[in-house]
Amino acid sequence: MKRPKMTTVLAGIGLFVFFLIMLFPYQNLRGWLFGLIHKNTQIFITADDLTLTLLGWPGLKLRKVNVSIPMGPGGDIELASEKTVVRAGIGGLFPPYPTVSLSMDKLKKGGDLYFKVGKASTFVKGSLDADQFSLEQIPIPGMSEPLNGLVQADGYFNYNLTELSKTTGEINLNATKFRVPPQNIQGIVLPQLVIGNIKSKLVARNGNLEIATFQLGTPTSDIKGTMSGELRMGKDLWSSYLNLTLKLQLSDRYRSDPASATLVSFLQTYQSATPGDYGLKWNASIHEMATNIVAAIPQKAN
Repeated sequence: MKRPKMTTVLAGIGLFVFFLIMLFPYQNLRGWLFGLIHKNTQIFITADDLTLTLLGWPGLKLRKVNVSIPMGPGGDIELASEKTVVRAGIGGLFPPYPTVSLSMDKLKKGGDLYFKVGKASTFVKGSLDADQFSLEQIPIPGMSEPLNGLVQADGYFNYNLTELSKTTGEINLNATKFRVPPQNIQGIVLPQLVIGNIKSKLVARNGNLEIATFQLGTPTSDIKGTMSGELRMGKDLWSSYLNLTLKLQLSDRYRSDPASATLVSFLQTYQSATPGDYGLKWNASIHEMATNIVAAIPQKAN
C-alpha cells in the first residue's frame, strides 16, 4: 500500500483543525466559561450569543451582553452592550508579554468602550478609548447617586512595577453635560452641581505626572475652575510628592442657595479678593498626606 505524501497528511490535518475551529459549538461553552469567570472573579456575565472571531488576534465575540462587576458598598458596575469582543494576544518582542483587549460597542446606557492591557515582570502597559461613554454606568463609593455626563477619552500608559518614576503615558479626557447630583454625605447635604464641560490632559514623563490641561465649567455653570500642578513620582506612590493648585469660581446663584451653605462656608477660608473666587493648593508627599491630617488639608493659593 502506497503511503500518502507528507504534504497530503499536513493538508488533511490542517483542514480538520480548520473545520473543528469553525464548526465547534462555542455556544455550549457559555455556561462553563461564565461560571468559571464568576467563580474566580465574582463578575457575572450573560450573553445571547458567543462565536469565534479570527480577524486580527483570535478572540470571542458576544452579542447582547450584560456584565455585573461587584464594587462593594458603592454598588456594582452594570454594563450592557450590543456587541463585545475579547481577544488575547502577544505584545512586544523584547520581551514578549501576554495582552488582553476588550471592546464593548453600543452600550445600553450610552457609548463605546475599548481597553487593552498587557503585563510583563517589570511593567503593565495599556491603552484606552472611550466614545460618548455615560458615567451613569460607574457608581462612585460614598455617593448616593452616580455622576452624570458623557466622556470622550483616549490614551496609553506604561506603568513601571519596580520604579514608579519610570512610568510614562498620556491620557486625554473630556466630558460634556457633566453634573454632580445632590448628595447627603453623613448628614451634610450638598445640592446639585451643574458643571457642563470638562477638558483635561495628563502626561507622565521624566519622573513627573503633569496636569497639562484641566478646565471645568462653562459661563453658565454652577462651578468653574482650573487645576495645575504635578505629581513628582518617587520609587513608589508613598514617596511621590504632590504639588497641586485648584482655582474655583462659584456662580452667584449657587452661592446664594441656602442648601450650598456647607460648601460655601468651607471655601470661605480660601476666598481671594474677588467674592466667589477660591484658590486651594497642596504641597506634600503622599506619605505625609496619608499619615498627617494637617498635610492633607489644602492651603490658600494666591
